Amino acid sequence: MRLPHALLGLLALVAFPAGSAGGDALARCERRILGGSDAYFARRGAALARCVAKAARCPAAFASQATAADDPCLAAVAGRCQARLAAARRAGARLEGVGARCTEPRPHGFGVPAVSFFDVDEGLAFDDIGAFCPQIAVRPEEAGDASRCQHAALACNDDAALVAAAPRAADLLARLGLALDDGGCLRSSLCGNGQLDDGEECDDGPENSDTLPDHCRTDCSDPWCGDGVVDPGDGEECEPPGTLLCDADCQDRLPLGPLGGLVRERAAVTPAVAQADGTAAAPPEALAACQQAILRGTSRLFDRTRRPLERCVARLAHCLLGPDGGSDACLARATAPCQAVIAQRDALRAAAVGRTLPRCAAVSPAQLLDPAGGLGFARAAASCPFPAAGPPGAADVVDCAYRTVACAAEAAVARVMPGAYGMLGETDLDPDTAFPCLTDPEADQ
Repeated sequence: MRLPHALLGLLALVAFPAGSAGGDALARCERRILGGSDAYFARRGAALARCVAKAARCPAAFASQATAADDPCLAAVAGRCQARLAAARRAGARLEGVGARCTEPRPHGFGVPAVSFFDVDEGLAFDDIGAFCPQIAVRPEEAGDASRCQHAALACNDDAALVAAAPRAADLLARLGLALDDGGCLRSSLCGNGQLDDGEECDDGPENSDTLPDHCRTDCSDPWCGDGVVDPGDGEECEPPGTLLCDADCQDRLPLGPLGGLVRERAAVTPAVAQADGTAAAPPEALAACQQAILRGTSRLFDRTRRPLERCVARLAHCLLGPDGGSDACLARATAPCQAVIAQRDALRAAAVGRTLPRCAAVSPAQLLDPAGGLGFARAAASCPFPAAGPPGAADVVDCAYRTVACAAEAAVARVMPGAYGMLGETDLDPDTAFPCLTDPEADQ
């Protein structure tokens, strides 16, 4: 759902000082960015989540590889999804036009100087947005390029949140004929030229691989326990270490089969995970109910994590870019809402997990993890720390999904407001500790 117009107006008023032409223009621009990004999240995220939830109700969703072309239930879902995704595409197109509207001269635009739109220290910091979309060239002071980059970065973030909540989403959407957008978040470097350059441990050129065991990795590092690939030559049984499924020495915690293969063989069809506890498999309707509950809960958590953090950053922007010039008193007042976000975050997640677990009571941990006949959380579980002894339970797997989505919500704020990390760094808070998933765009440049 979108932010109410009154709240968007409040964000605009607190973000920048009134009474100057430059301040008013920046306020209108920031309001349009916040409103456009929120509408995009609401339409695209809700559309994809609803499509996945409805597809999960079809009897063939988890039990076969049927498609909309040969399954009437999936075909009906695909037809209803087309209109929703068309609305999401229109919201994305409007978001792409924000930068040009901000910097276009009045009366048709807001008249924000390009330097203020891009400036990291005294503007909206869109000079940093390129770190989130390396596949798109953002030309200096071309606000249209920056908005297109923002659109791509938010799509990539949105997809990550969806797949965290529904690991089989990409497969289900493809079977509906509604494949996810490709984020294209890859970088190039000297690594891969077949020559051992400074700082490289190995470089076998085209033989480098992040999916094959005992190969030089594509970042030109030697294979090791913790690189995400099981290397039998080094005695590894699983990857990565210290997770729900894999101990600190890359040895299997649970007898669930070759789960390390889930990480390295991304395109392969992985066999179903056996019921480790010998219990009967939950029927398709129980799987669908559990998946729908996780999708609903994570969607609410995403919004309730992202929006308060955006409001916190907007208040900091008022202090740092307004007439106070970052006074201690103003920053202290603005920091309080940020501290409240930290205090509420874990409580929100715990409450959301508690509401979801009863809907998943019939689904065993093995079925939650199963990538073929269950919900497919094994790959996500492989990235969640698990310091406890013994096997993980259903609550651990569900909590892992919620943690991952909350992390994506923090990361989204940096893509909506590229200066967020730097502004939080001006307070007494350490952004790396307080909001560990709020990306610093300058760190990767």
